[in-house]
Amino acid sequence: MIKTLKATAFLLEKIVSFLCVVIIGAMTVTVLLGVLFRYVFVNPLGWSEELARYLMIWDASLAISLGVKNNEHVGLTILIDSIKSRFLILLMDLIITILVFAFMMLMIIYGLPMAMDARYQISLSLPISMAIPTLAVPVSMAVALVQLILRFLIDMNEKKIDLSEEKAIDI
Repeated sequence: MIKTLKATAFLLEKIVSFLCVVIIGAMTVTVLLGVLFRYVFVNPLGWSEELARYLMIWDASLAISLGVKNNEHVGLTILIDSIKSRFLILLMDLIITILVFAFMMLMIIYGLPMAMDARYQISLSLPISMAIPTLAVPVSMAVALVQLILRFLIDMNEKKIDLSEEKAIDI
C-alpha cells in the first residue's frame, strides 16, 4: 500500500510540475509579446498583462501542492526545533497537518462558490469567464489537499510511531 501512495504522490507531483512549467512558459511568451508590441511596434496588446496575471495566479497556486508534497512550505520551526521529545514532535506535526487540512478545506468550501459566482463575469480584455482565473484557488487547494493526505499517510507509515522511545540526544 505504501508503494501505491508514493507512486500516486509522485505521479501527481510530475503532472503538476509539468503544468507549472507549461504555464510559466506561456506567461513568459505573453510578457515578451506584450513588451515587443508595446515598445518595438508601438502598438500595445490590450490582453497581454491580464493573461500573464492569470497565468501567474494559476502557476503559483498549483505550485503550493509541490511544497506540500515535499514538506518545503514556509514555516517557523522555532517551537518544533526546541522540542526534544519524539512524541511531542509527532504530536506537533499532527496538529500542524490538521490545521493545514482545515485551512485547505475552507479555501475549497469558500472558493468553489466564489468561482461559480464569477462565471457570469467576463474578463476586461480577454473574452473569458472570470471563473477560469478564480478556479485556481479551489483546484489548487484540492490538489494540495490530496498531497497533504498522501504525505501524512506515508510519513505515519514510515515513522513507525513507538511511544516507548523517549531518547533525545542533543550534541
